[in-house]
Amino acid sequence: MVKRKERATGTAVAAICGLLTGGFGLSVGLLELLIGLHFAPGSMLALVGYFAGGFLVVGTSTGVFVMRPAARKLAIPVYIGAAVAFGMMIATNVGSTPTALVGGVMAGINAIGVVALLASEDVEVSGRTDTSDDHATDIGTGFR
Repeated sequence: MVKRKERATGTAVAAICGLLTGGFGLSVGLLELLIGLHFAPGSMLALVGYFAGGFLVVGTSTGVFVMRPAARKLAIPVYIGAAVAFGMMIATNVGSTPTALVGGVMAGINAIGVVALLASEDVEVSGRTDTSDDHATDIGTGFR
């Protein structure tokens, strides 16, 4: 039988956390570009940062989800960096509660992603489920 890897729950949780964060970064960058959201200081550098960071997190999270070992190693510092960036968003927007709350939620999501990656391990599984006629009869789904 051919061995295959099976995704752990923590891997899927980490990938979803990263995809949420990356999607948020890309959305903010796009809204800033299209309608001048003024969520970030209105510099082109901030806009490029949102797009680059969003693509990096989405790409890394996609690699984590398809169980690439290199992406898993890269995801931990990327998620920590995103949590720090959103932590800075909290610190610089203390006067604006909605913006600080968004930063707090996004920092928390990245922290959950890091913990999920560190706590989970994908496993190798060998063999398949027994689908023979005898097994089907044993469990009551087959004919005698």
